[in-house]
Amino acid sequence: MSLNLGHAIAVERGCGRRKASGVYAECGLSAFGQPIEYFLVDPPNAISDEMGKSLGVINPDGTVNARGVRLIEREGVWHILDVVGQDSYPNVADIIEEIRRFGLSRRCELASREEYAKITKDSKILLAHARGWTDQFQEYVKSWGGSSVAQYDPCPKNLPEHGWDNIETAPMCAGVWWQDVDSGAEVKDGGWWETERQMPSFSYQACRPPQSLSDPSTRGYQLAICASFPITRLVVIRDAESDGHMKKMVTASCAGVPVDLEEE
Repeated sequence: MSLNLGHAIAVERGCGRRKASGVYAECGLSAFGQPIEYFLVDPPNAISDEMGKSLGVINPDGTVNARGVRLIEREGVWHILDVVGQDSYPNVADIIEEIRRFGLSRRCELASREEYAKITKDSKILLAHARGWTDQFQEYVKSWGGSSVAQYDPCPKNLPEHGWDNIETAPMCAGVWWQDVDSGAEVKDGGWWETERQMPSFSYQACRPPQSLSDPSTRGYQLAICASFPITRLVVIRDAESDGHMKKMVTASCAGVPVDLEEE
């Protein structure tokens, strides 16, 4: 299954299960959609401290603020900027692999009818992650040891500038997200994969950071936009104990995309 057109699958995700009366933006699964690599931003779009503070996604002390979503305008179209919480998804690959299997479902609580009305069929949900960019990308490349080492996960978008002939001068490639996975179990006889990362509803195999970067504080992370997904619909979760979902339905229905009521 690929992404777009269909519905996301309701499972326990890194951030838990969907909450009653919550509003969620989806990019669902479809046999006729695009593979997830199509939606990745490669190289990732780093968010400067100045820009991040103006958007409220970087706190005055320089830490990342992953609470809530923000609307941002690009060329006359409004999009949802969603900073993925590191408490739920410490690695970038965590959220990408989850979406690959179950589709995208992200809580999208906008402030008013006017804000929902800004969402159109052309709007995107932009996923940003505090580990989306690393200033130490070339240190990862050195650890791969050149094209003879199979441990490097090739560029997910097959960009020529991220091929083996150019990788030693590239500033960043999204392929590093699968070479930068912490908190996984050791894999035995897993080919070139070193670690298996367990998420609530699935697991995936990847690689650990190089030994030279075993301390996360040395990796030079920067908040960056990692993926851009269409919003195929908004979903409001029914509240069996009250009618709180009805008010959310009325408010969210101002959006220019389908809005559906679901049990979970």
